[in-house]
Amino acid sequence: MTCILTVDDFFENLFLCDLIFKLNGYEHLFTTDSCEAWAILGRKPVDLLIIDLRLPHINGWDFCEMMEAGDTFSQTPVILLSARGYHNCEEISFPKKISAHLQKPIDVDELPKTIAKVLKKSDKRLPTPAEIAYWKNFSKPSIEERLAALQDCDPLTRRSAIWNLAMNTPKVVEAVIERLGDEDFLVLMAAVQVLRQYRVAQAIAPLRKLIDKIPPDLLAEQQDLPISQWSNDVSLAWHAKWAIDHIKAISKQQ
Repeated sequence: MTCILTVDDFFENLFLCDLIFKLNGYEHLFTTDSCEAWAILGRKPVDLLIIDLRLPHINGWDFCEMMEAGDTFSQTPVILLSARGYHNCEEISFPKKISAHLQKPIDVDELPKTIAKVLKKSDKRLPTPAEIAYWKNFSKPSIEERLAALQDCDPLTRRSAIWNLAMNTPKVVEAVIERLGDEDFLVLMAAVQVLRQYRVAQAIAPLRKLIDKIPPDLLAEQQDLPISQWSNDVSLAWHAKWAIDHIKAISKQQ
């Protein structure tokens, strides 16, 4: 099944893309964080990457340069998203890695047409009629069923379940905090990103546990390295710290 990975730190854009892509027959993975996106690319074959230009930690431009630097992702096409009028993007000469550029807000008609053109040009397979019908008739299991089955699923499925929690249940914080006990990096990173977005004070204590696992001197030492070179534990610790800082900053404003 044709798989698209979307990276955008704005939740509403991700949810809109998820609806559009599934209606058009694509498997869709998404994240708010470029570090998590890099880990996903290492785990699962992705047919197309859609990434926002303005991202924390590793922006869309730098992410494309990271992909170009090696052979593993050199053939993966990229669609770059940017805010309308941002630095006069129409006049910028984009890297060869970028197959198309779209401006936000997302045009729900233009996006699937652009995706189809990029995939066809890159010799990537388009969804079959059966796959389109499958997603149009897709009925998600209940949250309780997903949580009960998580331990028997692969990490990417457990990770996807966390994002489904974020979209489908009012008790998302309690449910996602429970997932911080998972052993897989992708599952933990997804939980941290969801908790950062929901900005609830009760998430601070469990996030702090991820930081306390790493010696302070090791955190400080790796801070000077490129993020792509961080170990999984260090990456989780720094993202947990950023999440806590974000939650506290929002709390002060309220």
